Amino acid sequence: MIMNEEEKKEFEEFLKWKQEKSNSAINQAANDNNATMEQNSVLQTKSSSSKLGKGLGCGCLGIILFLVFLALIGQSGQKQNESNTSDGVEIGGISETQAIAIGCQFVEINVPGAKDFSQKKADRITDVQNAFYVQGHFVVNGVEYKFGVPVHYTGGEWSAHRNWEWAKMEIVQVGTVNLKELHGTWNYSMF
Repeated sequence: MIMNEEEKKEFEEFLKWKQEKSNSAINQAANDNNATMEQNSVLQTKSSSSKLGKGLGCGCLGIILFLVFLALIGQSGQKQNESNTSDGVEIGGISETQAIAIGCQFVEINVPGAKDFSQKKADRITDVQNAFYVQGHFVVNGVEYKFGVPVHYTGGEWSAHRNWEWAKMEIVQVGTVNLKELHGTWNYSMF
């Protein structure tokens, strides 16, 4: 196939047009690719800032937890110092139940035949650490009595009555006004 000059010219224009169209498509694809890359870059930046935000959040949470831990340790140390020692004897928090047991022991020691303890309770004496006013009822030879005795824990094994002191013990026969007072080693007056 032989082309004349006019056909050659048309064919060259066609190729030129085709080349421009192809270049245009290539440029468009490149632009689209650049746009996609920019979008990916923005997403990565957002993701990085999101990770940074999460990292900061975790860091802040870690700092807060560390401060709470330090506060708890400080309170524990303070409580330990408050309940540590007095002349080498451990002093700790005493419960009402423990105080009741010791108060009843003091009654048994000082009132021969005291048994069948009931209606027992202990109230904390607020102005003295580890001190209680123990009250209750007991029976001696079939006769019911009420008692009240302030007790104070001085340290050591709580169940040993030698580690406690007691003040004025009051004993009244139920149904009478006959009051008997016994005095212990603790010089404390509630009234």
